[in-house]
Amino acid sequence: MAGRDIDLRAAINAVSDVVQNRPRPLREFDQIYMKTGDMVLQSEIVASWADGKRLAFIGDGDAISICVAYLKGRGIIDYGPSKIAVFDFDERICNAIRRFADRGTRTRNLR
Repeated sequence: MAGRDIDLRAAINAVSDVVQNRPRPLREFDQIYMKTGDMVLQSEIVASWADGKRLAFIGDGDAISICVAYLKGRGIIDYGPSKIAVFDFDERICNAIRRFADRGTRTRNLR
């Protein structure tokens, strides 16, 4: 993973929390979600690439934005964007992000 060591079990368990929160994919929107292991890898790459930056997601059915914020918030990774904004036409995605953040998951940099 991009040259940084992380606790893989903790990362997979955290991303599994996110997967359980996201809405079911809709074929009418051509939503096909990533598998949990791929999401862990992608989240680590995004967190490393965007370390200290402000990051915007235009569409985020896979919920990588939440994964990045959650992994950082739980201390599984100590790097990542300073702020994350998500824009999606699927209100279910936006509502899922709000629900996840409202549960007290320490995703303070997610709005």
